[in-house]
Amino acid sequence: AAIGSNIGELLVNQARFEEAETILREAARGERASGFLEGAAAMRLGRLLILTGSPNEAQTILERSHREFTDLKLGFTALEAEMELARAWLALGRPEQAEEALARLERRGGEDAVMLAPTLARYRAEALSALGQVVQALAVAQRGLERARAQDLEYEAALLSLAVGLLEHRRSDGAESPQPTEALHTLERLGVRDPSALTVEVP
Repeated sequence: AAIGSNIGELLVNQARFEEAETILREAARGERASGFLEGAAAMRLGRLLILTGSPNEAQTILERSHREFTDLKLGFTALEAEMELARAWLALGRPEQAEEALARLERRGGEDAVMLAPTLARYRAEALSALGQVVQALAVAQRGLERARAQDLEYEAALLSLAVGLLEHRRSDGAESPQPTEALHTLERLGVRDPSALTVEVP
């Protein structure tokens, strides 16, 4: 199940959602059947469902994952599940609730929050953008990009670079802005077929 969970996560990162869903559902069933509540397959399935238009199912899965990880005192994975749950709220059309939760996670600090800081920033920038707070969203995304580069996280850095480009475009009222071609090349090299599929559609 752990191997399937890791493969599924890689496929989600590459926006290969159909393949990922089959693997992650099987891995999640395996983890639950064996009583391995520390496993992350269900949480990764929740993340996938946010991106494929099933935020209600994602919310149910992520609430349980967060509760179980918290009970087991698994700080990092509990924080990750809470972060993904906030993104599910964004996909459900509740950007204010999502942004408040993500801002709270950022303020919490600690080693776990530092490790997840780039992804937290990307999700929070999405929520702020959905609220129309483009300038603040841009500042958050730029800060996340700096952290991703400092941690040598090229996947997150590339996604945040694209987010910064889109937000700069919005801030300038649609004026032409250069495409972050380096980021696109990085994602292509990492097997990402369609980077836009990795952003949340807010109803």
